[in-house]
Amino acid sequence: MGVNNMEYCKDLTKNHPTIFLYPESIECIIYLLNNEGCDIDPSPFFGSGVEVINGDKLEGSIAVATGRGLHRKAKSMDVIFGVKDKKTSAETYQFIELKLNSKSCYFLDKDSFSEKVIGSTNALGNLRTINTKYYIVFKVSNLQVGRRYLFRKHPRLDSSYNAVDINGLFNTFFL
Repeated sequence: MGVNNMEYCKDLTKNHPTIFLYPESIECIIYLLNNEGCDIDPSPFFGSGVEVINGDKLEGSIAVATGRGLHRKAKSMDVIFGVKDKKTSAETYQFIELKLNSKSCYFLDKDSFSEKVIGSTNALGNLRTINTKYYIVFKVSNLQVGRRYLFRKHPRLDSSYNAVDINGLFNTFFL
């Protein structure tokens, strides 16, 4: 069961008003995971057909459409999708940062996570609620080191960020 009973909602993901303007930003999650270094075959997402918003592609499309160009696009979270509370039917959008290609957690820029949240929030606009819990996805082999670096070393990320592996992400929102 998902954290706070939240689960992925395909309709909410695909029907965000901004997505109607930039439908090219909808992608199958397995493509995003593969591009970020996730092994497809053992992934719980393999064959799932889960569609999400590619946050980087959305921000790039907005930057081009507004005349800023790709060279001036804002930082953004990698994956965005709609979630619905199983008990209350409350709807929010979930932000996910993929760090599956990270060779060393010591080179992660902690300040950039908050900049990415701001950039993705601005891209979606104020039309919908954003979940204030954000997820950073690591390979299983880097998860514990990532947690130690992000949450125990100065400056620490606050408790609104959670480090998980791909199975943790799947179990939280897609079961």
